[in-house]
Amino acid sequence: MPGTAYRISRKVLAAAGGAAAFGLIGLIREVATDETLDAAGKAWTIGATVVVVGLVLLWVARFSTTVTDDHITARAARTRRILWSDIQDIRIEVNPGALVKSNVPKQQVIVYRTSGARVVLPFVDEKNLANRRLVLETEVAALRTAWQQRRGPQWRPVPQVQQAAATMARYGVSSWVVGLPWAMLTLAAGVIATVVLLLTDALGDAFGPVMFVLMVIAPVAVYFAVCIGSVVARRRDAAGRAVEAAQEERGSPV
Repeated sequence: MPGTAYRISRKVLAAAGGAAAFGLIGLIREVATDETLDAAGKAWTIGATVVVVGLVLLWVARFSTTVTDDHITARAARTRRILWSDIQDIRIEVNPGALVKSNVPKQQVIVYRTSGARVVLPFVDEKNLANRRLVLETEVAALRTAWQQRRGPQWRPVPQVQQAAATMARYGVSSWVVGLPWAMLTLAAGVIATVVLLLTDALGDAFGPVMFVLMVIAPVAVYFAVCIGSVVARRRDAAGRAVEAAQEERGSPV
């Protein structure tokens, strides 16, 4: 396991590069035939676009998860070097992005640090690993084994972090993600209602404020209401399970 590096698959990177090249060809044609730009302007526009696209592709290609003898390096927008002794847990969790997009990984791997921070391991997901003929569960099991062997005798569990990890394992997503589908449904209903009101001209001058309420205020309100409700429900559930555990320890009937 040490010495392993997880990066974007060559197949996906090549597809992204091909799509970028196709788009650049179309842009170059448009710029080349634009009569409002002189030769210098066209050259600067095309050159700047090529450089920006190339930098973006290089930036994405730099993302990786690297496993060494004494730490894991998660390199994304930020680079995090995580010592084995600083890890409280390594878990497969639901990718929140999959709730709104169908072409992204449905699962992601999270490292829980002693501080309570959750770090996503780039490209350790079922889609990227499948492109390399690897299985997510097998790779995570190997990661957990390496962590347990290398975290050292001084390692101790942090109860708050362990509880946070167990909560995510129990519910799948955080409370602040639960509200997203409901907010999207509310927004969709608001769009339909807005179109109907627009076609029927039922509100006259009040259409603008009502549209703002339906498409902005209502989705935001529903989002926070559902999220806060989820937080409260989970805390009550945790308190109930704590009481049950205490009763079991005393040998009392639940």
